[in-house]
Amino acid sequence: MVVKEYRLGQKVDNYLAQDNHLILLTGKLLYINSSDSKLFDTPQIINQNKEYFSSSDEFFIPIENTQIAVVPKEENKSTKSNKVTVDSKNDKALYQNHTSLAQTESDYPTIKQDYFDFLISKTKQHSLLDVVKITLQNEQAKVLRNEITQHTYRMTYSRISKHIVPFFKNYMVESIAYEDINRFYNHLSLEGYSAITLSQYLVALKKVLETAKAHSWINEVPYIPKVKVQKKARGWFTLSEYKTLYKESIKLSLFHTVITPPSHRNKRDGIFTNQQNLIIGLNWVIRFMVNSFIRPVDLKIIQHQHIEIVKGKYTYLRLNLPETKRHIGQIITLPGAVFAYQSLVKYYKQFNLAKPSDYLFLPEINDRQAAITILENNFRKLLIHCNLRVSTNGLKRTLYSLRHSAITYRLLYGKKTDLLTLARNARTSIDMIDKYYASEVSAEMKIEHIHS
Repeated sequence: MVVKEYRLGQKVDNYLAQDNHLILLTGKLLYINSSDSKLFDTPQIINQNKEYFSSSDEFFIPIENTQIAVVPKEENKSTKSNKVTVDSKNDKALYQNHTSLAQTESDYPTIKQDYFDFLISKTKQHSLLDVVKITLQNEQAKVLRNEITQHTYRMTYSRISKHIVPFFKNYMVESIAYEDINRFYNHLSLEGYSAITLSQYLVALKKVLETAKAHSWINEVPYIPKVKVQKKARGWFTLSEYKTLYKESIKLSLFHTVITPPSHRNKRDGIFTNQQNLIIGLNWVIRFMVNSFIRPVDLKIIQHQHIEIVKGKYTYLRLNLPETKRHIGQIITLPGAVFAYQSLVKYYKQFNLAKPSDYLFLPEINDRQAAITILENNFRKLLIHCNLRVSTNGLKRTLYSLRHSAITYRLLYGKKTDLLTLARNARTSIDMIDKYYASEVSAEMKIEHIHS
C-alpha cells in the first residue's frame, strides 16, 4: 500500500480506481459522472462498490488537498496477471491489474483490518488550538535559552491570540490549505494593517504550521502569501529641529515644582501616569542618544557599569552593552554623550542612584518596560508640543528617530566616516545603513565631496 497526494482540482488516475482499493485519508473527493455526483468528506473506502468507474465518463476530483491510500486488490491467479508499475511522482511501486472491467464480486474482497489500523493512525486530527499551545511553549523555551527576548515572545503571543486563534479556532491543522491562509490574509488586509504588520502575522502563522509539520501532523506547510513591504527611509531631525527639541525638553521639565500634588488620579506605584510637564532628564536622553547611536531598547537596560569615560586625544564614552536585537559589540560615543552622562550622574548621586548597578535613565523605576514606556510617552508629548511629530516628507517620528538622526549626522557631517566603521559602531549592518539612512543623503548635502 502507498499513499498518494492530490492537489485541489487534480484528477485521480483512472487506472488506480479500476485496479486498486482507494481509501480517503484526508481531504475531500468529489465523484462525478454524466448524471450524478457524490461527495466523500470522511475517511472511508471510496470504490468498494462496482458502481464507480463502470464507464469512462466518470472520475474522482479533489476539492481540497487530499491524501489517498492505494491498496492492491487481491489477486485471482487463474485469470489475472500483475505487474509492477512505478509511480513517477512518488517513485513507489503500484500493482496494476490488466484484466477486463467486467469483474465479479470476488474481485472486491474485504480489506484487511490492518489497513484500517493504518487509516486510524494517519487520520487523527489536531485542532489549531492544540498546535498553538505547543508553539507558544516552544517560544517560551527559546526565551529561557536566550534565543529570543521576552518582548519577541510577547509580540508572537499577541499576533497569535488577537487574530490567528479567532480566525482558525474551528480548524483542524491538517485541513488548513492555501485557500484558508489567503482568506486570513485578506481578512487582515480589510482591518487596515500595514504591510509590515501583515507580514508579522503571517510569520506567526507559519510558526504554528511548522510546529505541526515537526510533529508529522502535516506533510508540508501550505504556501504562505508573500507581502510586499516597501522600504522607507527613517524619520530623523535636522540640526535646527534637534536644537529645538533639546531646549524645549529642558524648559518643560522645569515645571515639576508647580504641578498638582500627587494623588490616585495621577500617580500609581510611584510612577506619574498623567502629568502636564515632562520628566526631568529627558534632555539627557535626547543628547545621549544622538551622540551614542543606541536604540530605545538600550535605554531600559544600560547601567553605569556598562560605561567607561575615556579621556585623551579624544574624549568619549566606551559602551559595553548587553546584547540587544541580536547585536553585540562595543560602542564609541561622541563627546556630547560625555556631557549628558556626567550631568545625569551628578543629579542622581544626590539620591544615591548612581551606583554601578543602577540604571542611567529613570533608575528609580524597577519595572524597566514601564520606564521605557514613560520615556516614549514623554518624548511624544515633546514632539507634539514642538510641532515635530511628523517630518516634512510625512514620516512619523518617535524616540527611535534620535538614533536615526545620530547615524544620518555621521553620513552628512563625518569627514572620514566609512560605512563599515559606522555600521559596526551603531551595531547594525552596512545593508541597513545603505537602505534606510544613506538614501536620505542627497548629492547636494555632500557637495564638498563632489567638488573635491
